[in-house]
Amino acid sequence: MVKRVAKYFLSGVASLVGLLVLFTALFYVPPVQRAVVKTACSFVSDSTMQVSVGDFRLRFPLCLDLSDVCVITEGDTMCALQSLHLEVAGLSLLHLTATVPELSLKKVLFHYADTTGFQMGVRLDEASITSVSAKLLDESAEIGCIALSGGDVNMHLGLPDSATVTEPTDESEPLAWRFDVERLSATDVLFRMSGAYEESLLSAGADVITVAQTSVDLGQQTVDVDSLCLHTGNVSMLSDTTVVVPTGETDEIDEGGDETPSLPWTIRANGIRIDDTDIVYGQMGYCPQPGFDAGYISISSLSVALDSVYNCGTDMAARLAALSFDERSGLSVRNGSAFLSMDSTALQVDGFRLETAHSLLSMDVLADGSLLSMAGDAGLDVSIDWKIGLSDVVLFVPTLDSMLSTLPFNAVSGALKIGGTLENLSVQKFYTELPQTADFRLEGEVQSLTVPDSLRAKMNFMAHLDRLDFLPEWIG
Repeated sequence: MVKRVAKYFLSGVASLVGLLVLFTALFYVPPVQRAVVKTACSFVSDSTMQVSVGDFRLRFPLCLDLSDVCVITEGDTMCALQSLHLEVAGLSLLHLTATVPELSLKKVLFHYADTTGFQMGVRLDEASITSVSAKLLDESAEIGCIALSGGDVNMHLGLPDSATVTEPTDESEPLAWRFDVERLSATDVLFRMSGAYEESLLSAGADVITVAQTSVDLGQQTVDVDSLCLHTGNVSMLSDTTVVVPTGETDEIDEGGDETPSLPWTIRANGIRIDDTDIVYGQMGYCPQPGFDAGYISISSLSVALDSVYNCGTDMAARLAALSFDERSGLSVRNGSAFLSMDSTALQVDGFRLETAHSLLSMDVLADGSLLSMAGDAGLDVSIDWKIGLSDVVLFVPTLDSMLSTLPFNAVSGALKIGGTLENLSVQKFYTELPQTADFRLEGEVQSLTVPDSLRAKMNFMAHLDRLDFLPEWIG
């Protein structure tokens, strides 16, 4: 009797396993796959959403190919792609590790719009992710390469709501995933963003953007980058002053009570390189005046090298290793370098040096953090040396060209050194020289700089005049 029961039990288990294996095997048969996908698309499609899949192919164990996929919802949201290829290592899933050798997409389209007028459209010719290993228990993922090629991202900001209601939300544990990406690249991708009233337009793109050794920790809120390189970029920031933006007030209703502010993210980068990039900042349809015009700034051949970049909230630090560019006015910056840092305790500019074709400026600044609030006891030490070419002055004030051209020198040099506090500031040195013509010196103290009614100053002024025979002609 026992043997008979055991026999029936084993036969039943074997039948169930056999049926499971049979159904699994049938799912790898192409005609069955197409029938299942067609049925699924018909099931989820209705009057508000249409889903279509041109072809579906799943190969053993987990190799998926999709083609001609399209999702449309009420004409507002649309997603489409020409092809998708996905490979997943099946055995690694038994160890709660998702290993994805390759994920690739071609001809991707995405569009989203809402009732406020906000719209976002994404188009990519190709996108791929390779060598992915996600450990589900450790909440970490290692990615070999993310590559984007050809396409654009368009964003149109929506109109503000008349009232913003903050609903109370249930607190949940923040995501603690960590992502390590060995390489990220974007080739020929353009980003555009326009204002809700078409009052501004931002566009940015580059031939090649590469990011090496990136780590993003959602739990610790940190981003670490070894290097970021942008080659042959183009940035344009234009505003339309003829557009009138309504200034209606927005009533904010907060029903969620006090919320604890979130901690700032910490961003670190060992190196950032930008080369051969053009930047335009100005007004649409504006005709710039001769020389430097703040209403239309056009920079070409921009090259920047930054090292040891750090940012956390209002704290920041960076070392400018190189800077060069040409401006529409004719200003040519050949080199720039500095170390910049700012936190709640101090502001520092160390070794700042800016060199143009005709001028040279160097500066060191050390100030207490309370300087930003204009505290009277804020300490300040500034040291500046300069040599300003008159040719550069003409670029900023073209009307002085005829006047400066008659001077017997082509540059003005000088130095400034001040120290103390805003309450009691000492002008330790102010010196300027007109070569072979004259030099001027100034020393003294300035007190109560932050209180205009109590402002006091005491100065000693000295001048050494060598040659002034050019003055009659210059004044005349």
